[in-house]
Amino acid sequence: MALGKRIEMVRLELGVSRDWLADRVVGFTIQSVELLEDRDLEHCRCTDEIAEVLGINELWLRSGTGPKWIETEEIEMEGLDLDVESRDWADLAKQLLHG
Repeated sequence: MALGKRIEMVRLELGVSRDWLADRVVGFTIQSVELLEDRDLEHCRCTDEIAEVLGINELWLRSGTGPKWIETEEIEMEGLDLDVESRDWADLAKQLLHG
């Protein structure tokens, strides 16, 4: 699976839109996200920032190897500072994103 499909998979798991992702990555537009996901591109200049925004392991995003979710992480999302032991990161991220 290429980078674009991994981005789409995580975005859908988290229940966030392409717009949501584009708004949070510097210099990204909805067209950038569409290009990455639809053409299933292998490379992106801002993979590190996408991984951070989605709360996932950058190595997994780039290559598909290693754990997908970050095990323990200091995260800051819209003014929230949390020290999270993330056994189920997708559920936690959904709660934070959707209230």
